[in-house]
Amino acid sequence: MDKRIKIIKYNNVVKTVSSDYIEEKYKRKSKYMSNNFIEGDRRYRLVILNTAANAIAEHIQWGNMRTDENRLEQGGAIIGYHYYDKARDFYYSEAVMAIPAYLAEGSRTFLNISDFAWIDVYNRIDAYNRENEANCSIIGWYHTHPNDLEVFMSSTDRETQEAQFYHELSYALVLNPHRKNWKSYRGKDSVSCQAVILTDGLSAFNQHLVLEDLYKE
Repeated sequence: MDKRIKIIKYNNVVKTVSSDYIEEKYKRKSKYMSNNFIEGDRRYRLVILNTAANAIAEHIQWGNMRTDENRLEQGGAIIGYHYYDKARDFYYSEAVMAIPAYLAEGSRTFLNISDFAWIDVYNRIDAYNRENEANCSIIGWYHTHPNDLEVFMSSTDRETQEAQFYHELSYALVLNPHRKNWKSYRGKDSVSCQAVILTDGLSAFNQHLVLEDLYKE
C-alpha cells in the first residue's frame, strides 16, 4: 500500500510523572482494548481518549457498512502527549485528538497523504491548540484497511513507519471499519503495542464495538 508521507513533525517530548498521577488520570474509565493488546510490550501503552476515538470513528464511519468514503483507505494524524512513570518504568502516550487527512487520496489498496494534505492537517492542529489552549503535537498516525482486508502493517506501512515515525513513542493505528477490528503498533520496527480507548460512557466508537472481539482487563 502506498503511503507517501513526506513531512512529519512529531512529538518526542516526555513528561515524567508519578504513579499516583497516572492512576488518578485514568481511573474509573471504561476500557476497550486493541485486538493485539496482549501481544504488546508492557512498558508502553497508547491511551486513546474519547475525543480522539470519536474523531476517528466519525471520519472512517466505524461500524457502518461500505459507504462511498469508507470503502476507500482513509487516514490522519494522532495528536497528544507522552508521560513516563519513573517508579514503574512505564511509558503512557495519550491521544487527545485525531486530525483526519481530508485531502488525502485513497483507493481500496493505498492511501496517498501528500505534502499539501499534511499542511492542511498542521493548520488544523494549530487551530485545535488555539481553540483549546493546548499544546498537542503529532504522536502517530492512523489509517484504514477497509472492506475485507486484514488489519496489519503491510510492507509499505512498515516502510512509512520506519522512515517517518521512527521514534520509539510514535504510534500507528490500523483499523477496519467494516470488520470492526483495530490494532496498534509502535516505533520504527512497527512492533505490536498495547492500546486502550478510555470512555466516560457511550461514544461514537464503542457504539459499534463487539466486546467479544476485544481483550478486556
